[in-house]
Amino acid sequence: MYRYRRIDSSDASRPDTVATAGRIHCEPNAVNVLPGAADYSIDVRDVDEVAISTASAVVFDSLAGIAARRGIGFESELTGKTAPTPMSASLVARLESLADSVELRWHRTNSGALHDAAMMANVCNTAMIFVPSKDGRSHSPRAWTDYADIAQGAELLLAAVIDQAGT
Repeated sequence: MYRYRRIDSSDASRPDTVATAGRIHCEPNAVNVLPGAADYSIDVRDVDEVAISTASAVVFDSLAGIAARRGIGFESELTGKTAPTPMSASLVARLESLADSVELRWHRTNSGALHDAAMMANVCNTAMIFVPSKDGRSHSPRAWTDYADIAQGAELLLAAVIDQAGT
């Protein structure tokens, strides 16, 4: 995952904007041959749709500029678009309160990933509980979460289930 900063006329930056080059296929895809073509995907995410559009334009403008300077062809195609999905403010606040009641350290975070909770938000209140990963790595073979942190996340989930069952 690559992080870059969006700079506009107000010199604002979006630390939540991330772009991932998830798939790259080169032709002829041989170890000792310079590729004649490359097909790749770039996934841009943020909690703000305008930031996604702005960052996407920066990426594609940069790639088009590189291609023009090198005299090579460049084409782009939008293959999918998903709007950011906010979680239930009341449910998030309740999770925070429950975390405090069992004395868990917590902080709010945004998830750029498309979790099931984003789909469920269309039919019910949703929120997510994340546990820390070593060095902040996730969705990576080197991701690791300490068992104690997993247990605390499970403790918070149990508290939330009991709380919801009682209402």
